[in-house]
Amino acid sequence: MPQNALVQVKGIELKGAREQKALAGTIVDIGIKLPPDFDVATIKKGNVLCDPKYPMKLIQSFIAKVIIYDIPQPLTKGEAVVVHSHTTKAPGKISFLLATIEQSTGATIKNRPKFLRKGQFASI
Repeated sequence: MPQNALVQVKGIELKGAREQKALAGTIVDIGIKLPPDFDVATIKKGNVLCDPKYPMKLIQSFIAKVIIYDIPQPLTKGEAVVVHSHTTKAPGKISFLLATIEQSTGATIKNRPKFLRKGQFASI
């Protein structure tokens, strides 16, 4: 949570059904009890709620499998991109073009391509 606040979870719902837990990445509705001095203006889409014994770790990089849609020029290492994840987005930069991959099998077509074109599937 923002401000590293400790909150009490009052309930979890997934598509209108009450649940006992939610797995990472699942979009759910959560009822929480906030501390009296909590500024609700700091709650935003994409905030993370986790057990204080097991805090979420921030990452600097990750490997993504992507589909290259309609782009005006080939995509290369160093390109600035917008990373979309569920309901949030953030700026990013492509550090490595790892491989182009076959869509149906996931098999590697070419390791370390110099660029990616429209219609290609890749690990970056």
